[in-house]
Amino acid sequence: MYAKEDFDARVSYSGPRFIYRFAAPPNSTSAEPFPQLLPDAESFELTIREDFASSLPLGPACGGEASLSLACRAFVVTLKNVGAHTVHLSRIACQEPVVNFEMKEPNSSSGWMSISQVSHPHCTPWIYENLRLRPGETTEYRTRLVSKNRPVEFFAPIAPRSYTIHARWLLWGCTENPEGNDCLVPLQALKPNTWGGPPTGQVEIQTPVEVVSKEIEVNSPSLPDMGPPQTRIRDIPRPRAASSRDEKAFRCLVRHGPRNQH
Repeated sequence: MYAKEDFDARVSYSGPRFIYRFAAPPNSTSAEPFPQLLPDAESFELTIREDFASSLPLGPACGGEASLSLACRAFVVTLKNVGAHTVHLSRIACQEPVVNFEMKEPNSSSGWMSISQVSHPHCTPWIYENLRLRPGETTEYRTRLVSKNRPVEFFAPIAPRSYTIHARWLLWGCTENPEGNDCLVPLQALKPNTWGGPPTGQVEIQTPVEVVSKEIEVNSPSLPDMGPPQTRIRDIPRPRAASSRDEKAFRCLVRHGPRNQH
């Protein structure tokens, strides 16, 4: 396995998770992709469901009438190991799994459009989690589509209609071989990086496995008519942070309805 500094890499950074596009290592005649240390996606099953009884807190953007919208609803994402081997899944313990939600949109290039993406700010304690999943075992992740680490998306599902959605979960880790051997411990040893980011382990240098859930149908309700705006745009003080702009834009969408959704 090559070290990070042996590659010409273009890195998209969002915490400890990276998207690498690597050129060939020095003195190599051809590029080699990073190894895939987990089984293929077919060895996992991903399901999502609405969590109507959720006790997850509502963020500032989901106050008042906005809390009724689909964008502020909670979901349970369940990952099951349906393969033949025991696996170990890795992530920074103080961060959320890399789970993104999309809605079906026939007019987009992929047929889907993002409605909720997780961010990964630096946090403490900066240590790895080692989750062992034997065949048949499951792990759950609970979140709202808009939360502390999920900023408001431009195409937030606000319009009162039915939506077809699914989730994508990116997995880093390894496969036990032989059975009972903890393959992840040596890969999670934190080491300084030459590019100045937080220390990471060799576990990051692999091709992650993306598991896509089955589709489900969810409904966004009609929200109370709040009447015409009472404040002119020029009277609104300029917010100090992007999060404040997101919250105000989201509340505007909820209050007066998105004009570009159908």
